[in-house]
Amino acid sequence: MKKMTRRGFLKGMAATGAVVLTAGVAPKTFGQAPAKGGFNWRKFAGAKIRFMNNTHDWSTELIPKALPEFEKLTGIKVQWEVLAENQFRQKLTLELSANPDSVDGYMSLPSWDGMAFYQSGWYEPVEKFLKSPDLTSPDFDFKDFFPSCTQIATIKSTLVGVPLYPEVQMLYYPKEKFQEKKLKVPETFEEFASAAEKLYDKNTKYAGYVSRGDGIQAVYTLAPFVFGMGGRWLDENGRPDLTSDAFVKALELYSGTLHKYGPPGIAGMTWAQSQVVFGQGNAGMNTDSSNFISTFEDPKKSKLVGKVGYAPVPRGPAGLRSSLIAWCLS
Repeated sequence: MKKMTRRGFLKGMAATGAVVLTAGVAPKTFGQAPAKGGFNWRKFAGAKIRFMNNTHDWSTELIPKALPEFEKLTGIKVQWEVLAENQFRQKLTLELSANPDSVDGYMSLPSWDGMAFYQSGWYEPVEKFLKSPDLTSPDFDFKDFFPSCTQIATIKSTLVGVPLYPEVQMLYYPKEKFQEKKLKVPETFEEFASAAEKLYDKNTKYAGYVSRGDGIQAVYTLAPFVFGMGGRWLDENGRPDLTSDAFVKALELYSGTLHKYGPPGIAGMTWAQSQVVFGQGNAGMNTDSSNFISTFEDPKKSKLVGKVGYAPVPRGPAGLRSSLIAWCLS
């Protein structure tokens, strides 16, 4: 089988795969032979593509179920690789630096690595492929994506990927534990810190609050606290604004609460470890991605099925804030 370049891959994916893969499961009509003169799904039949992914429900649960139908429909063989997030980021960067054509496509988080990837030339602009009737099926309507998500996938007016999986942050809490402690669901930062203290049990190591402590990953979960305090990452001139009073207060609240009332090993804790702590019933609160609802309601992964409460991240002086990210197909 021939090996496609990244440019060829993106043309092929925009033409034959975007509808199937972004849907998670393909409509039955995709499996039918195209009508005479219709869209040619087998334009790249015989090709083999390699796709690198972060561990995520999208990459481990949704898309793998659609791949057999995709391969049958298009004649394209897919090498689907999934790695733990930190390993994925390191390996992807190394491979793109050494030989960009070794990777045909990958999961990308533009809010994190977008500018660096853009300046390195590792993104292929996809808009022209999406607009081509010869390369994209008429069934695929890019306008179905929320404008806020397509904005995330756009860098300097260039669309660098298809925003497959948007995530917002929320507060998770065990309903029974809150009832036992006679606690109300915190709505403000002050109530949040107070609840963490009351939920914490030094003797049993029950954490009052758990979230990400790992330096890279904690940027995401810190964000609602920064925005809620009225802080920001950059000033009007694009320079870091990490020493403002609002930012410092947000960092003190987030890291201080985790330090005082979090589980052992919090300093290097990843999202994967954090959700295990909470899902196994060892923490009173967790703030993280809406993606984890399915995890906490899965009896194979959680002891809290049907017992988790869901609420917005508490508000700060600047109001109720969250943060939106979107993993993209790039």
